[in-house]
Formats: sequence, structure tokens, C-alpha cells
Amino acid sequence: QGIQPRMRADEVKDGVVKFTFVDSTNLKSRDMPHMDSLELNIAGDKLTEKWDYFANGKVTEHAVFEFKRKG
Repeated sequence: QGIQPRMRADEVKDGVVKFTFVDSTNLKSRDMPHMDSLELNIAGDKLTEKWDYFANGKVTEHAVFEFKRKG
């Protein structure tokens, strides 16, 4: 997309870090499509990422990724 969203860690508690959108390079309007928030949850050997994609004034997609350490 040619943009670089910048996020700020607004909350860190019990292994969960929540990031929210601050601004972005090459983003002419806040309503243009971009990643808007990220939540990282670290629990033992598992990492869960929750991403929100924002467009047209609202969250349009929500993605969850789960990773687990091998071995």
C-alpha cells in the first residue's frame, strides 16, 4: 500500500501489549485503508496476535494469528 502506520503501546498488562494507531506516512486521510491496532498476548510458550484493519471510518477486518514454540 505504500504506507507505514505508526502505533503506540497504550497498555501493557499481564503479558498483553495493546498498540493503537497514531499516524502514518503517505496516508492522505484517516479513512484510507490501514492497520489500525495490534494486540500481542504472550502466555507461556504461545504468542497470539490480533490485528484490526481500518477503512471507510470503521474496522473492516480482524485477523488472529497464533504461534507456539516448538520443542
